[in-house]
Amino acid sequence: DPNCASALTGLAMAHALRYPYSTDEEDLKATLDYARRAIASDPHSGDAHVWLGYGLLQQDDLVLANSEFVRATELAPKDFMAHYFAAGLCFLPTRGDFEQVCQMVGSHLTDAGLDWRRAKFELSLKHFQRSQQLNPLYVGAWTGLGYVHLYLENQTEARWCMERAAQIEQQGATQARGGFIGFLGECLRQLGELEESRRCSLAGLEAVDNSDFIYRDTFRGIFLCSLGRTALEMNDVQAAKVAFLQAVQHLRGRFKARAAGHVLVQALAGLAQADRAPTNLDEALDLY
Repeated sequence: DPNCASALTGLAMAHALRYPYSTDEEDLKATLDYARRAIASDPHSGDAHVWLGYGLLQQDDLVLANSEFVRATELAPKDFMAHYFAAGLCFLPTRGDFEQVCQMVGSHLTDAGLDWRRAKFELSLKHFQRSQQLNPLYVGAWTGLGYVHLYLENQTEARWCMERAAQIEQQGATQARGGFIGFLGECLRQLGELEESRRCSLAGLEAVDNSDFIYRDTFRGIFLCSLGRTALEMNDVQAAKVAFLQAVQHLRGRFKARAAGHVLVQALAGLAQADRAPTNLDEALDLY
């Protein structure tokens, strides 16, 4: 049945979930095409609006993506993915786009004298919290909550959320394992608990090396950078060099991995700091 909305939505989701690993524009185009066909067949399909929003988000059409997430939450109030993607969207907009996003969801954050950059994190926090409430076992929402709390300097809350994400994953209560304990390592580093940070980063690396998770290659680079920063703070310059150099070599060989360029910037900057090498910093700045 070429007009079966649920099948079309399933195909949109499948291509969307391939995209972070393949970064193939054809997957993104297929996501958008199948989602639009699903909506044409059934305009009340909340799932279809979620995946259309995801495709638009990956194309940086942030305002239109947000309108799809808003529509999805209207049609399917218990769909946790709409709130999860909307939370990620809040990290990205310019001030003008963010004000439009606020208007769509009836948020008065920008009217309350709150700095608009901080307002983005406040709105992101609300979406991650709602996503977590709707699906308490979704590791991505817990990790997102942890990072937003770090940005907002809520260290106690950040640690609790990261620990919860690691616990859920280790209990095997959620999707394929991606080594989320590694994100707890970065959180602990920022809290000054360096030995425990190192242990968690190494545990994340071990887990992700034995995983086929779609963000495996990106996560490995992130955890190596955390390990390098922790080593620097422990005055172990040689260990820091090794970690950052591994991250650089790994990411240069995984150029298709989603967000690999952003992590490579961090790895090069870390290597420059550890190695006192201006050429690495110049490359990091150029790539940024």
